[in-house]
Amino acid sequence: MAINDWFRFETAKERKKRQEKYFNKMFPMGKEQQDWEEKTLRGLFPEKKDIRQYHFLLLTLREGLTNADDPGRDEDDPDREEAIRRWGKNQFVRDTPEEVVKRIRAMAFLEHDCRASEELPALEAVFEYVQKNG
Repeated sequence: MAINDWFRFETAKERKKRQEKYFNKMFPMGKEQQDWEEKTLRGLFPEKKDIRQYHFLLLTLREGLTNADDPGRDEDDPDREEAIRRWGKNQFVRDTPEEVVKRIRAMAFLEHDCRASEELPALEAVFEYVQKNG
């Protein structure tokens, strides 16, 4: 973030447009994808009442993957492997139990490869991925 952004003001209309652009980037399959994430996170962590922290971890990893796959990215921007490495080095991720990180990583990788909501994996597929790949 540049210092110019600190003093940049936006109207409610501009903010809404920016939020919609981000939503469309992060949820190209729309509300169905967002609902799938919520349901899957709740299934992966049934003992956790507040999953916002886990959803944040998922979104930050997915954002890194999405940005790395962007054909218009600068060559200085991180590639997929570097985005994953940076995510893993984040203090927030490092403070999260390893099994939680594995499940979120599996979910992000499986979701990222889907192009339609019908392709989103079942909960069991996420658990299987964790068992196979760690």
